[in-house]
Amino acid sequence: MKGSFIKFLKQEKRLSNHTVISYETDLNQFKSFFSEYSSKKEIESADKRAIRSWIVELSLKNLSPKSINRKIATLKSFYKFLVKREIIKITQTNELGIYEVYNNGKHFSSFPTRLHYNEYPQQLIDEENFKNIFPKNNLRWISLDENFNKVFSETRHGKSLWNIFLILAIIFLLIETILSAPNTKKLKVENFDR
Repeated sequence: MKGSFIKFLKQEKRLSNHTVISYETDLNQFKSFFSEYSSKKEIESADKRAIRSWIVELSLKNLSPKSINRKIATLKSFYKFLVKREIIKITQTNELGIYEVYNNGKHFSSFPTRLHYNEYPQQLIDEENFKNIFPKNNLRWISLDENFNKVFSETRHGKSLWNIFLILAIIFLLIETILSAPNTKKLKVENFDR
Protein backbone atom coordinates (compact mmCIF):
# COMPACT_ATOMS: atom_id res chain seq x y z
CA MET A 1 0.00 0.00 0.00
CA LYS A 2 2.92 2.33 0.57
CA GLY A 3 3.63 2.25 -3.18
CA SER A 4 0.06 3.30 -3.99
CA PHE A 5 0.30 6.14 -1.48
CA ILE A 6 3.60 7.40 -2.97
CA LYS A 7 2.07 7.20 -6.46
CA PHE A 8 -0.95 9.16 -5.16
CA LEU A 9 1.35 11.86 -3.75
CA LYS A 10 3.26 12.18 -7.02
CA GLN A 11 0.45 11.97 -9.54
CA GLU A 12 -2.71 13.20 -7.84
CA LYS A 13 -1.36 15.56 -5.19
CA ARG A 14 1.52 16.63 -7.46
CA LEU A 15 3.91 17.12 -4.56
CA SER A 16 7.54 17.96 -5.22
CA ASN A 17 10.09 15.14 -5.34
CA HIS A 18 11.68 16.43 -2.15
CA THR A 19 8.36 16.27 -0.28
CA VAL A 20 7.57 12.80 -1.64
CA ILE A 21 11.03 11.58 -0.52
CA SER A 22 10.35 12.99 2.95
CA TYR A 23 7.03 11.15 3.13
CA GLU A 24 8.66 7.93 1.94
CA THR A 25 11.51 8.28 4.44
CA ASP A 26 9.06 8.84 7.30
CA LEU A 27 7.01 5.79 6.30
CA ASN A 28 10.16 3.65 6.00
CA GLN A 29 11.28 4.77 9.47
CA PHE A 30 7.89 3.90 10.92
CA LYS A 31 7.88 0.54 9.10
CA SER A 32 11.33 -0.24 10.50
CA PHE A 33 10.15 0.65 14.01
CA PHE A 34 6.89 -1.26 13.63
CA SER A 35 8.59 -4.45 12.43
CA GLU A 36 10.63 -4.46 15.67
CA TYR A 37 7.69 -3.40 17.82
CA SER A 38 5.08 -5.86 16.56
CA SER A 39 4.88 -9.35 15.12
CA LYS A 40 2.79 -7.88 12.30
CA LYS A 41 4.89 -6.64 9.41
CA GLU A 42 2.43 -4.43 7.53
CA ILE A 43 2.11 -0.87 8.87
CA GLU A 44 -1.54 -0.84 7.79
CA SER A 45 -2.27 -2.91 10.90
CA ALA A 46 -0.59 -0.50 13.35
CA ASP A 47 -2.66 0.61 16.32
CA LYS A 48 -2.50 3.69 18.50
CA ARG A 49 -0.05 2.07 20.93
CA ALA A 50 2.45 1.44 18.16
CA ILE A 51 2.13 5.00 16.87
CA ARG A 52 2.41 6.45 20.37
CA SER A 53 5.47 4.31 21.09
CA TRP A 54 7.10 5.51 17.89
CA ILE A 55 6.42 9.15 18.79
CA VAL A 56 7.92 8.61 22.23
CA GLU A 57 10.96 6.99 20.66
CA LEU A 58 11.34 9.96 18.30
CA SER A 59 11.13 12.40 21.22
CA LEU A 60 13.76 10.41 23.13
CA LYS A 61 16.07 10.80 20.13
CA ASN A 62 15.81 14.57 20.71
CA LEU A 63 14.22 15.30 17.35
CA SER A 64 12.74 18.76 17.07
CA PRO A 65 8.98 19.14 17.56
CA LYS A 66 8.76 20.31 13.95
CA SER A 67 10.31 17.05 12.68
CA ILE A 68 8.10 14.91 14.90
CA ASN A 69 4.99 16.80 13.79
CA ARG A 70 5.97 16.27 10.15
CA LYS A 71 6.31 12.52 10.75
CA ILE A 72 2.94 12.48 12.50
CA ALA A 73 1.44 14.38 9.55
CA THR A 74 2.91 11.77 7.20
CA LEU A 75 1.26 8.95 9.14
CA LYS A 76 -2.04 10.84 9.29
CA SER A 77 -1.96 11.40 5.53
CA PHE A 78 -1.08 7.75 4.92
CA TYR A 79 -3.89 6.41 7.10
CA LYS A 80 -6.40 8.92 5.72
CA PHE A 81 -5.43 7.70 2.26
CA LEU A 82 -6.04 4.10 3.33
CA VAL A 83 -9.38 4.93 4.96
CA LYS A 84 -10.55 7.04 2.01
CA ARG A 85 -9.69 4.23 -0.42
CA GLU A 86 -11.41 1.86 2.00
CA ILE A 87 -8.27 -0.25 2.21
CA ILE A 88 -8.62 -0.18 5.98
CA LYS A 89 -11.70 0.59 8.00
CA ILE A 90 -11.63 1.97 11.48
CA THR A 91 -13.83 -0.22 13.60
CA GLN A 92 -12.41 0.41 17.07
CA THR A 93 -13.40 4.01 17.55
CA ASN A 94 -12.18 3.93 21.13
CA GLU A 95 -8.66 4.23 19.70
CA LEU A 96 -9.39 7.65 18.25
CA GLY A 97 -8.77 10.78 20.25
CA ILE A 98 -6.27 13.53 21.03
CA TYR A 99 -2.94 12.39 22.38
CA GLU A 100 -0.39 14.44 24.23
CA VAL A 101 3.28 13.52 24.22
CA TYR A 102 5.43 14.33 27.24
CA ASN A 103 9.23 14.30 27.39
CA ASN A 104 10.86 14.28 30.84
CA GLY A 105 7.54 15.30 32.39
CA LYS A 106 7.09 18.34 30.11
CA HIS A 107 4.46 18.68 27.43
CA PHE A 108 6.25 17.98 24.16
CA SER A 109 3.57 17.75 21.49
CA SER A 110 -0.03 16.73 20.89
CA PHE A 111 -1.88 15.33 17.93
CA PRO A 112 -5.46 14.32 17.11
CA THR A 113 -6.37 10.95 15.68
CA ARG A 114 -10.10 11.52 15.57
CA LEU A 115 -11.33 11.64 12.02
CA HIS A 116 -13.65 14.33 10.74
CA TYR A 117 -17.16 12.94 10.25
CA ASN A 118 -16.84 13.40 6.46
CA GLU A 119 -13.80 11.11 6.39
CA TYR A 120 -15.60 8.01 7.60
CA PRO A 121 -16.72 5.64 4.84
CA GLN A 122 -20.46 6.14 4.53
CA GLN A 123 -23.24 4.56 2.58
CA LEU A 124 -24.91 7.08 0.30
CA ILE A 125 -28.66 7.59 0.57
CA ASP A 126 -30.52 7.17 -2.69
CA GLU A 127 -33.88 8.43 -3.91
CA GLU A 128 -35.77 5.28 -2.89
CA ASN A 129 -34.64 5.62 0.76
CA PHE A 130 -35.92 9.18 0.85
CA LYS A 131 -39.26 8.20 -0.69
CA ASN A 132 -39.74 5.65 2.09
CA ILE A 133 -39.10 8.30 4.76
CA PHE A 134 -40.86 11.41 3.39
CA PRO A 135 -44.25 11.77 1.68
CA LYS A 136 -43.95 12.09 -2.11
CA ASN A 137 -45.60 15.52 -2.19
CA ASN A 138 -42.93 16.90 0.19
CA LEU A 139 -39.96 15.60 -1.79
CA ARG A 140 -38.33 16.58 -5.04
CA TRP A 141 -35.21 14.66 -6.08
CA ILE A 142 -32.65 16.73 -8.00
CA SER A 143 -29.95 14.85 -9.90
CA LEU A 144 -26.43 16.24 -10.00
CA ASP A 145 -26.00 16.91 -13.70
CA GLU A 146 -24.94 19.91 -15.76
CA ASN A 147 -28.28 21.68 -15.16
CA PHE A 148 -28.09 21.34 -11.37
CA ASN A 149 -27.67 25.09 -10.67
CA LYS A 150 -30.65 26.02 -12.86
CA VAL A 151 -32.91 23.30 -11.45
CA PHE A 152 -31.90 24.06 -7.86
CA SER A 153 -32.50 27.79 -8.35
CA GLU A 154 -35.93 27.15 -9.93
CA THR A 155 -36.83 24.76 -7.11
CA ARG A 156 -35.81 27.23 -4.45
CA HIS A 157 -36.97 30.55 -5.97
CA GLY A 158 -39.44 29.54 -8.69
CA LYS A 159 -39.09 30.12 -12.40
CA SER A 160 -37.88 33.47 -13.59
CA LEU A 161 -40.97 35.42 -14.68
CA TRP A 162 -39.50 38.92 -15.06
CA ASN A 163 -39.21 38.65 -18.85
CA ILE A 164 -42.88 37.66 -19.21
CA PHE A 165 -43.97 40.59 -17.03
CA LEU A 166 -41.76 42.98 -19.01
CA ILE A 167 -43.34 41.93 -22.32
CA LEU A 168 -46.86 42.25 -20.84
CA ALA A 169 -46.02 45.73 -19.51
CA ILE A 170 -44.85 46.87 -22.95
CA ILE A 171 -48.01 45.46 -24.60
CA PHE A 172 -50.27 47.21 -22.05
CA LEU A 173 -48.34 50.46 -22.56
CA LEU A 174 -48.90 50.27 -26.31
CA ILE A 175 -52.62 49.51 -25.85
CA GLU A 176 -53.00 52.43 -23.43
CA THR A 177 -51.17 54.75 -25.81
CA ILE A 178 -53.43 53.78 -28.69
CA LEU A 179 -56.65 54.02 -26.69
CA SER A 180 -55.81 57.30 -25.04
CA ALA A 181 -54.63 59.09 -28.17
CA PRO A 182 -56.90 62.02 -29.00
CA ASN A 183 -59.19 61.77 -32.00
CA THR A 184 -58.22 64.65 -34.25
CA LYS A 185 -61.57 64.65 -36.10
CA LYS A 186 -63.54 65.34 -32.95
CA LEU A 187 -61.33 68.14 -31.79
CA LYS A 188 -62.97 71.52 -31.93
CA VAL A 189 -61.02 73.91 -34.08
CA GLU A 190 -61.40 77.55 -33.22
CA ASN A 191 -60.20 80.29 -35.39
CA PHE A 192 -58.50 83.05 -33.53
CA ASP A 193 -58.46 85.90 -35.96
CA ARG A 194 -57.62 89.27 -34.72
